Amino acid sequence: MAWRVNRGSPVTAAPAVADGTVYAGTEDGTVSAHAADAGETNWEYETGAPVQELAVAEGHVLAVSGTTELSAGQELYALDAATGDERWTFSPTDWWLDLLTVREGRVYVGTEDDVIGGRNETLYAVGLEAGEPAWEATIGNPREAVFDDETLYLSTTDRVDAFATDDGTERWHAATPDPTFTTLAVAGGTVVQGFEPEDSDVFGLLAGFDADTGEELWRLDDWFVTSTAARDGDLYVGGERVVSVDPADGTAEWTFEEGGFLTDGSVDEGRVYAGGDGLAALDRTSGDGAWTFTPDPAQGGVQMAGRTGGTLYLDAYHDAEPRNQYKFAVDAATGEQRWAFEDGTELTGLAVGDGLAVAGGENGRLYALA
Repeated sequence: MAWRVNRGSPVTAAPAVADGTVYAGTEDGTVSAHAADAGETNWEYETGAPVQELAVAEGHVLAVSGTTELSAGQELYALDAATGDERWTFSPTDWWLDLLTVREGRVYVGTEDDVIGGRNETLYAVGLEAGEPAWEATIGNPREAVFDDETLYLSTTDRVDAFATDDGTERWHAATPDPTFTTLAVAGGTVVQGFEPEDSDVFGLLAGFDADTGEELWRLDDWFVTSTAARDGDLYVGGERVVSVDPADGTAEWTFEEGGFLTDGSVDEGRVYAGGDGLAALDRTSGDGAWTFTPDPAQGGVQMAGRTGGTLYLDAYHDAEPRNQYKFAVDAATGEQRWAFEDGTELTGLAVGDGLAVAGGENGRLYALA
């Protein structure tokens, strides 16, 4: 462990690491910044309500604050990343906010309520400098957002939308026959989205849509899909199998039959890392296995959180309480376990950067793991 800091209140938002600073948000509504090298507190800001989400981009710390009670409005705060000074706040709804992504001077945030289905929510493209919406669009309950060139792709409860990033014009939308889940990705001119069929024994299917027109190009429907990862135009699909998929037509380029779960951090320059009860390192080109890691102690599942240098950092869960108790570090070359960390408390997901993996605890502690 590099250091730990007691925040005095449960850490409710996954931390963020950027430019030598670790940022955290807590249940008592505090956003704090800490020096990445030793953990000293640089600044604190009080939002007055639990911090639900946290992100750092373009010199700003963005925090969604508020309760998750019904009809309880949440607020988006933009703070100066260096000083903690408030830049602006944004609170367009009496319900919840979903901080989707940040790109080129705009933060994309969606409203959300407890009604499943329908088109009753709003997507806002909010300017980072002044906090004013550049445009807004009507959507369903938001799930995920990804970019490709000048287009924002958004998955909602039952469809995928494509919006022009300059003015919010809808370029296309594609309805999914059943509810979507978090698998949205774009690779090689194809947008992929998974959905859960209600009339099939297969848990999750995956469809590929033309990124320019929204036309459905192909569908994987003979094995259950749980996850996707994309990098450099390549597409990898996880679930019952792990498959390198040609994004143009959905055909398999290689298949790892043992399966696994993929995350945004699962692909590096040469390998794909598939999680499960262990972690399998697969060659990106051939799918050949380089090594398999088995966590000690055993877990219900592990998955990639990120990599710094020659170390892979893994999130984990098990059936006993607290479920998200352990974190692991693995040698990227050999798959050997470098360490396992736990402190008897529920932990947030890891944020990886600046040579650290950082997690917050329900016990109020912020941990920087080297």
